[in-house]
Amino acid sequence: MTPRSLFTIILKALGIFFVKDIVLVLPQIVSTFYFTKNTFQGGDSYWLVGVLVLQLGFYIYISYFLLFRTEKLINLFHLDKGFDEELFELNISSEAVYIIASVVTGLFLIITEIPVLCQCLFDFLEGGGSTFRNNSPAISFVIISAVKIIAGLLLIGERSRIASLFKPKKKEMEEEEES
Repeated sequence: MTPRSLFTIILKALGIFFVKDIVLVLPQIVSTFYFTKNTFQGGDSYWLVGVLVLQLGFYIYISYFLLFRTEKLINLFHLDKGFDEELFELNISSEAVYIIASVVTGLFLIITEIPVLCQCLFDFLEGGGSTFRNNSPAISFVIISAVKIIAGLLLIGERSRIASLFKPKKKEMEEEEES
């Protein structure tokens, strides 16, 4: 494995983490737009939705470059230069690395979101029974948390399909076999 192919795998794994963030921002945008449109009057709600859309755009931009323009990033930052060894001895396929990255991302998402879902469900089912609460909790927090857990489960369940999205094209595979 050359330094270039190692950095390609690392950058694409980072891109998968940014795709996770894209999936997490989408329900926030939808719920914020829906609930602020019905609750607030004025420009404050549109400002909030605008900031979330900018955040989504940033995540899409970064993940696009990490996943599909890795060669440009490696050339721009000269990541493959300055190594003493031309080849690294690493006997693991890039597909296995993508599968591991998908599973780790999904597990991280599920593990961090289950306590949040429990807290949101508890607050929602309690239903504002507290004397200190003026309004009842919104169901949107429960829905967002559940969507995040479903996204984590999909990352784990569809790990081989996710890895197949990043398989090198036939031309790149032939060049690797020749060297």
